[in-house]
Amino acid sequence: MCQNQDHDDVHGLPVTERIVLWALRAWVIGQRKRMAVDAVITERLEWIGAERLAPLFDGLMSATALGAVRPLTVQCVCQPGVSEDERALLDALALAQKGRSFETVLLLRCFLLPAMAAEVARLACLIGEGLSQAGRVLNLRPLGSAQYALAAEDHRLGAVSLAIH
Repeated sequence: MCQNQDHDDVHGLPVTERIVLWALRAWVIGQRKRMAVDAVITERLEWIGAERLAPLFDGLMSATALGAVRPLTVQCVCQPGVSEDERALLDALALAQKGRSFETVLLLRCFLLPAMAAEVARLACLIGEGLSQAGRVLNLRPLGSAQYALAAEDHRLGAVSLAIH
């Protein structure tokens, strides 16, 4: 990971994040064990009214797996902890849902090739839109990179002064 993040506990996450994380984890299990998990992911997403997003999760995770520049840590669905990589994916989805696509790509570039980071960001935006339509919101945590990536947003045009010592 690019930044040091805390390890969350799954049980402390809001229900939408728990189900999204479960879907990401189930996808990995399906790939590793060569099991069909589409139906069970769809069923779990139905709990939050987002069952139609299952194919987007498949695309998002496929692109993530293909574009990873290093091994990513995605836990088993039974694990209570949230890995830094899982937290980064949840953060990327939350950023995308809020329309912060530039920051989404920056975060994804920490572990994805540039073209795949852009594709995963695109899919994350679609997932975010679908979750919003279902009345679900992913929590946006304060991210350390945000202070640098969009620092100019906090200043009015012409209100910046430079001091040279």
